[in-house]
Amino acid sequence: MKMLLLLLLLVLFVCSLKQVGATTTFVLIGATGNLAEKYLFQSLFNAFVKDSDIVVYAGARSIPTKGSAKVHEIIAKLKCDEDTEPSLCETMKFSFKDSVTYITLKTEDDYKHLGTRIRTSGVSDETSRIFYLSIPPFSYVETISWIHRLCRPKGNVPFRVAIEKPFGEDYNSAKLLLERIGNILKEEETFRIDHYLGKRGVEQIGEFKAANPQFFNAMFRNTAISRVDVVMTETEDCSGRTNFYNRYGIVRDVFQNHLTEVIALLAMEPRSGSQFDAKFRLAHEIEPARYGSTLLGQYAEYATHVAADHDGSVPANMPTFAATSLRINNDRWKGVPFIALAGKKLNEYAAYVRLHLRHSSSKVCTRHPCNPQWIDFHIQGLGERPCASFFGSFDNIKLPPNWHVQQNTTFGTKICPGKRGDKEPSAYTTIIDSLINGDRTYFVSSKFLLRQWQIWTPLLETYHNLSLRLYSKPSDVDVDVSDVGDISFVFPDAPKESTSVIHSEEL
Repeated sequence: MKMLLLLLLLVLFVCSLKQVGATTTFVLIGATGNLAEKYLFQSLFNAFVKDSDIVVYAGARSIPTKGSAKVHEIIAKLKCDEDTEPSLCETMKFSFKDSVTYITLKTEDDYKHLGTRIRTSGVSDETSRIFYLSIPPFSYVETISWIHRLCRPKGNVPFRVAIEKPFGEDYNSAKLLLERIGNILKEEETFRIDHYLGKRGVEQIGEFKAANPQFFNAMFRNTAISRVDVVMTETEDCSGRTNFYNRYGIVRDVFQNHLTEVIALLAMEPRSGSQFDAKFRLAHEIEPARYGSTLLGQYAEYATHVAADHDGSVPANMPTFAATSLRINNDRWKGVPFIALAGKKLNEYAAYVRLHLRHSSSKVCTRHPCNPQWIDFHIQGLGERPCASFFGSFDNIKLPPNWHVQQNTTFGTKICPGKRGDKEPSAYTTIIDSLINGDRTYFVSSKFLLRQWQIWTPLLETYHNLSLRLYSKPSDVDVDVSDVGDISFVFPDAPKESTSVIHSEEL
């Protein structure tokens, strides 16, 4: 009986694929690249399983035989949900493979051929046409121009073009890139991707705030918070990636985008209008990063990795670690330092936001001095799912919809999005779903992007004035934070009991 039921499900699934319906045309450019192999095809497959009416054109510079073989190799490695029967999973992968067509995209004629192929594909009810550019930024303008002239759909079919960061190298280059793309595409057709916005650990911050406006208003302010840490550390080094990294460095790679987005989402006022407007208003209140409030470091083997990747002598002068103290100039956050810290080749893969409470803010603290209390939003890493942790006693926290209580003791409370045991969706699955649905929530607006660069460009212009601390172990870049938010590297033999120290070794 179980086998008959399984066969019936297989037949129904395959038959559903053949039904004529509204179809999304999705063109993935750069389909044989690392990002596509690691994340994009899996996310497209996840979307296909939920809604099989997706036709994928996988484009790359390789000739058809080579490119097609690579795409089929990637599809063969795709995974289904753990509770999916293996035979059903193979059927779904076969159907997905049947919906994917490899096409060489290298020249203007190739894009002309793609446009003709889409128009003559027989799809009568196209719900949207999406182009995802997983290619180097220097190719954006030319590629978008070809797409616009040769592949744009006719009529009222929604047309979306998604591009990956980096969007420029500083304010002026970003402004020029926006202007050149803006001469081709409308703002509502342009989807700028910062995949961090699709992470469940980032999304949870807004969900908690929305469910707890009174708590936010009382606790997320300078009368209750003494300091905010926004931390992102990685264990991997830059070996094999220094062609990118030695041009951009840690500030362009992480601070200008990921960390600024997190700070804005955490600190912005509860939405009275769109999230874009609320974030933009907050970003305009972040003071530009300052030369005198920044520390830079570089792991000891970085120069060796640069030399190996470049086959010769190339200056290895980009930081792989940074910490900076930011200020938000508004009534809520005035005087509260936001310590942004990120680095490569550290002990843990982790990201979190930590709000340090003033002693009077926690009911557990009935004496003075007492142990510091804080609120944590765990974003990723350390083998833990995204959760919000409250180290103290608070009686006015409301559980957001579809969250659960993971832990509740006299010392603190941990609440997490989803149900116990739920699998966290990948950031790119969220991004791809939003792109297909036309939801701009997880994408970067042009005016917010320019404000991000206004915050960080002054620091980038002073890079050459800052010395790099070489670190062979994570403790070499432990950072001490003073009561007023000034930061400094910890001396090697300094005591580490102080709670003002951000330990890169023990997160």
